Amino acid sequence: MAIADPDLRTAAFDGTSVGVDYAAYLGQHDVVYGVPPRAGEQAMPIGDGDLGAMMWCPEGEVRFQFNKSDLWFDSPYFRAEAPRTRDLLSAGALAIVADPAPTDQPIRFEQRLNLYHGLVSLESDAREGACSVQAWAAATGGVICIQYRDCILLGKSRSVQVRSFRNGHPFAIGDYIGVLESLPGLRFAFVVRLLGAHPRAGWRDSRTPQFDLTSTRGVTFTLLATVAVTEPGGDPISAAKARLDAACRTGVEHLLRDHRIHWRAFWRKSFLRLSSPDGVAKYVENLWYVYLYQLASSSRGMVPPLPSCGLWSTSGSGAAGGAIYRLDEVRTVYWPTFAANHLELLFAYDGALAALLGSLERRTAEDLGIPGLRVPPAMSHAGEEMQPGSEEERISLGLECALPLWWCWEYARERDMLRHRTYPLLREVVRYYLGYAVCKGTGGRSGWLALPPGDRAALRRALALLLEASEELEEDEELRGAWAAALVELGEGEHEADWPTAMMLLARQGRGSALAGALAEMVERYQLYPQGFCGDRAGHPDQPEQGFAMEPLALIAGALNEMLVHTRDGIIQTFPALPPGWEAAFMLRTPGGARVMAESTGGITSWVAIESLVGARLRIASPWEAATARVTDGRTRVLQTDAPCLDFPATAAHVYVVERADRSLYRTSRLRLRGARSREARALGARRIGLP
Repeated sequence: MAIADPDLRTAAFDGTSVGVDYAAYLGQHDVVYGVPPRAGEQAMPIGDGDLGAMMWCPEGEVRFQFNKSDLWFDSPYFRAEAPRTRDLLSAGALAIVADPAPTDQPIRFEQRLNLYHGLVSLESDAREGACSVQAWAAATGGVICIQYRDCILLGKSRSVQVRSFRNGHPFAIGDYIGVLESLPGLRFAFVVRLLGAHPRAGWRDSRTPQFDLTSTRGVTFTLLATVAVTEPGGDPISAAKARLDAACRTGVEHLLRDHRIHWRAFWRKSFLRLSSPDGVAKYVENLWYVYLYQLASSSRGMVPPLPSCGLWSTSGSGAAGGAIYRLDEVRTVYWPTFAANHLELLFAYDGALAALLGSLERRTAEDLGIPGLRVPPAMSHAGEEMQPGSEEERISLGLECALPLWWCWEYARERDMLRHRTYPLLREVVRYYLGYAVCKGTGGRSGWLALPPGDRAALRRALALLLEASEELEEDEELRGAWAAALVELGEGEHEADWPTAMMLLARQGRGSALAGALAEMVERYQLYPQGFCGDRAGHPDQPEQGFAMEPLALIAGALNEMLVHTRDGIIQTFPALPPGWEAAFMLRTPGGARVMAESTGGITSWVAIESLVGARLRIASPWEAATARVTDGRTRVLQTDAPCLDFPATAAHVYVVERADRSLYRTSRLRLRGARSREARALGARRIGLP
């Protein structure tokens, strides 16, 4: 960590980026439990983006509940006054049961969510014996691996059990146990294979298949588990067995090696360090890393994670209130990924939306008689409108679906995605809005006034983006005149902001003190669970929670990004809203395809480095009002000026250092940021990350 006194001449800079040892640094943000988590809401998550599990320790066992991103339940019961019930179901639970159980009354206990490696470990010592568990969702294998070892002096029995939440068909065949279940529209199989310890597949009772293990003083084995989903006439058991057999051939050690490589590459894409005297900064920094882990573990499947619960639940079903995608919430969930340089996490959203476009266009034409594309403000994974309300409510927020894809273009500047995905979607959504205005109005401004105020603001923004994209791609020149005329007819109005929340607006306004208070309040109100997850409504001591929610953590992460760097009128602003007394270092991405790195200590920006990933011209606000700024490319001086804006051409993949002319970074001591591995829970007021 850099020292505030500038005369000591130190900087956390390695010549091209922030100097950081990622493995050591993220170790301070591991989630640590000092006592066994007995309740499901305390469970720790693992996931490969499509298949996930939650791990906790009820009395007598270590339990895992499995979820899959495409395991949807469509209720066959339909009422005319309400849409069908949709839900994201759990595939079932796996339990490692020992008698006596080393996790029941431990003398020493630690359960750890290791963020850097994307795995959960458990160590428990009791008078009766000891056990250790390591579990991860293999990033490349489509399976969850669980390595178990124990030593129990007077062990009576051990077993591995599979439990179903509904009326599935359990089975125990050869080397496999599991459950097969048929639901409206799909079949799925949850299958487990045990390696080592000479297991015997059998039954605990008629509903619970299990592996019985020979009762000895010690046992070591590995579990491989997966969930396969097929069409109603498919064979999910064979599909699951094939996946497990492939994992066995690859080998657990190879799976773990590839898994660690995946997560190491993931974390190196961005970085954030915060500190403050009151501890708020370090606590919300911890939540920033927890949120990226949560989203990366649940957003690599065929559909995006639910804003209400993500990939996980600890009951038989998923989200309280049903599985509904509200577009404004989805937008918020993905907002932090752009600055954090994880645009790959949008693939699930992009793919799901692309699969629905054809049916949504047909439905728009058939049901409304309007050309273009209407995306319901709240819909199921299949594109079915959920919770239809008034006409104004039904049309509102339809443009929200296009904004995340537009931001992908803004941050990545990848023309293929703009041409084939973003631009066509934006064009068809705008086409629908213009058609709606014509149908509802008599032409001119009366037609635009038929739109709800929020949609008018969004349409102004969308038309401006559409004109920009059309010129960039040199397409639809003949339509630009109509779009420009519509923009004029809409007139002036409230600007459709790119930041979706009040906290991000505080960051945009440079109100650092107010933002620090808002962040602490958000933690107090919503971060209710010890693994760092938030509740789906503000917590009250006398009211139980109804499930997890991703949105509050996304708001915190997005606000931190905006606080550290954003663009205004095309000019990059560094530390625009850093609260007084806070110190920071970061590596984040900005619109225009730039990677920005900087450090601030003692209220003063120490240095800034910036890389144009696409070779575009760079414009950055000078970090020092009363000092001359110098821009260098290696040892070559690019610019030296007292101007408030540094404007210079950039070559792709070159890192440009911005420094004070009287304090060259090449004559400073370089620091490498590290962190002490967490050993206990982190606290902020009444909230905790971890269990003490």
